[in-house]
Amino acid sequence: MCPGAVLRTFGTPFIYTPAIPTPPPQTRAPKPSKVSQESLEKARAFIQKVPAKRSLGETLLDIQRENLEALRSKATEELAIKKRGQLIEELKLSIWSREEYIEKISELESPRKCQKRAYSPEWDMGRMDNDFNF
Repeated sequence: MCPGAVLRTFGTPFIYTPAIPTPPPQTRAPKPSKVSQESLEKARAFIQKVPAKRSLGETLLDIQRENLEALRSKATEELAIKKRGQLIEELKLSIWSREEYIEKISELESPRKCQKRAYSPEWDMGRMDNDFNF
């Protein structure tokens, strides 16, 4: 069909004109305001990373660790009570003097001293080669 041709449809004239695309309006994006920039930066300062969710296994391990620590501390306290009772019995039987008893009790209540271990002796590397033949 030719442009500008007149057609008749149901008694009314219809003029065919090809569609000409209209160019989009040239507009700029709005500039961000300083107020919104400041509020964004203030919000960024308060944003924190969400901690990773703990798995069931990690939770069970923590519960087990806490239970073992509680059992260990309970056993340690019971052992200390038994040792104190034994020391009192030994004091009553005059195995220890009063000063020795006080010294033993203070040793019981103070933390254990770390003992230095003996250093390893020098190794004879010539013998090692003979012992381990690969």
